[in-house]
Amino acid sequence: MNHGWRYVAALAALLLLNTGHGETAGRLTAVHALAPPLAGTADGSGFLERVVREAFRRIGIRLEISAVPAERALINVDSGVDDLDLSRASGFEAQYPHLVRVPEKTMDFEFVAFIPASASPFRTDDWASLQDRTVAFVSGWKIFERHVTRSRETVRASSIASLFEILKQNRAETVLLERWQGLQAARAAPVAVQVLEPPLARAEMFIYLNQRHAALVPPLVAALRQMKADGTYQRILRETLLPAASRKIDR
Repeated sequence: MNHGWRYVAALAALLLLNTGHGETAGRLTAVHALAPPLAGTADGSGFLERVVREAFRRIGIRLEISAVPAERALINVDSGVDDLDLSRASGFEAQYPHLVRVPEKTMDFEFVAFIPASASPFRTDDWASLQDRTVAFVSGWKIFERHVTRSRETVRASSIASLFEILKQNRAETVLLERWQGLQAARAAPVAVQVLEPPLARAEMFIYLNQRHAALVPPLVAALRQMKADGTYQRILRETLLPAASRKIDR
């Protein structure tokens, strides 16, 4: 298997040279709208930063990773301003026709509700459980924009950090976010929260490339699978996400 993915990577490099994009093969720009512990860390040690950077390293490409607002990241990659989006759910290629998905998932996102630690918990079996509640989420997060339609009031936050300030100031009863980023942001706020179960939704996450880099899809799939097979993926997970695992954060 090791020789197999190396062969595919070499073939992809030749394809890039033959299609006139060889000058971009050594270094690409990646964007994201994520927060620690997944990305956006000062030293680049976020889980997805490390996973995606390692996958590209294995096919001979260096990444320059930067954070931009959620909608801007999609537009930048679709228009070719940047080369790839670090992590998105499937389906964005329908709305952004110049995006190409790498069909090997990088992780699963669990979209959950956070409430103050002192509040009475309730089950979040479906989106209807948010009915008649004041709910906050980050503007540009499509899953919440599509599904949060029956809350008493919706508050749009400009960033993940400001989302938990809204909760601290009692401007919302419930905030919605991906689990890992929410746990870290609550600690940083700081605000005492609890995570409601079960998750409102789960989604597999993928790398998206601008279509001019479509030849990189097969070697990236091979590299990600190799990382999972040789234990690299699991080691990065242990070092970045497991220390942050907690359902309740008290201050």
